[in-house]
Amino acid sequence: MSDDFVYFESLYEQLFKNRYQGRKLDKIANGLYQLLTKQWKRA
Repeated sequence: MSDDFVYFESLYEQLFKNRYQGRKLDKIANGLYQLLTKQWKRA
């Protein structure tokens, strides 16, 4: 795992836990998370 991945994971957790911005942000963050993890697995 690269440092970027660890950093993004912690950033994702923060976004996911901050529910005050609503579910729309969660969907966007989750979409990005899945997209990026797929790219890292391919690499």
